Amino acid sequence: MEALFIAINAVVPFLCYMMYGYGFRRLGFADIPFFNRLNQLVFKAFFTILMFKNFYSMDLDFGAQARFVGFIVAALLLLIFLLFLLVPLLVSDNRKKGVIIQGVYRSNTLIFAIPLAEAIFGEEGANLATVAVAFCIPIYNLSAIIILEYFNGGKSSAWDLIKRVVTNPLILGSILGAVCLGLKIEIPECFMTPIRNFANMSTPLAIFILGGTIQFLAIGKNLKYIVPTLLAKLFVVPAVLMLIAGAFGFGPMERFVVLCVFGTPDAAAMFPMSQNLGGDGELAGQLLATSTIFSVVSLFLWIYALKATGLI
Repeated sequence: MEALFIAINAVVPFLCYMMYGYGFRRLGFADIPFFNRLNQLVFKAFFTILMFKNFYSMDLDFGAQARFVGFIVAALLLLIFLLFLLVPLLVSDNRKKGVIIQGVYRSNTLIFAIPLAEAIFGEEGANLATVAVAFCIPIYNLSAIIILEYFNGGKSSAWDLIKRVVTNPLILGSILGAVCLGLKIEIPECFMTPIRNFANMSTPLAIFILGGTIQFLAIGKNLKYIVPTLLAKLFVVPAVLMLIAGAFGFGPMERFVVLCVFGTPDAAAMFPMSQNLGGDGELAGQLLATSTIFSVVSLFLWIYALKATGLI
């Protein structure tokens, strides 16, 4: 029940942000073109600062968890590679391909993974999840940009693709944060306070914009993409990877962190990134909304099943 409440407490704020944006539009205070312009601003300004803060705040001391971190990174990269090969065989629309690939591998680990791991395994679980998340987030963002740019037109040269990736606002923020971290540059608190505040604004604003642009009646036309993507995201992928983790000798805590990394709902950044990088923004928003809502049920079922079978 504690884990269920953790999942509910993680989901409800997202629903509040979303419904506030939806109500704001329905009341006539803003229209979809306004939200689309605001989305571009949030993507270029706020998410750049978020990426800088995430990299600058990373803890590079992972010592005893090196083997598990290596497993998580290898599993994530292999999953992305397999999706990159498989999804184009099943989906013809280039704008949907990158969104669906993200919809399967990319998770809202900051909001879900660490609190869930702490609820089940205490501080030790939270620390392990934090280390795993620190290595996953850079891979999430870099791979998402590459994938979306690759499928945006589909005929870009390698040089054009590299140039667009390197000049992407999120990559620039990540590089700057990594440089400051690597050189151990101490940023004064008077600057870090606004950096943290701007970074903290990015996710609520992104979900607020999602609420302002989402067309709930339009979900029906994308069900053929949404249903299999959610099944893979919330059930199939975490099940397979937990089995593989067990085969590699990882214990209950490590297996549960695998669930937290791969079986939690889609990341909030997926919506603005898809909309601004040539992906199907409507489908991305629908996947984000539905995965967030249904994750309460899927996480409860996972935790109940794992507890009942003695696997955690």
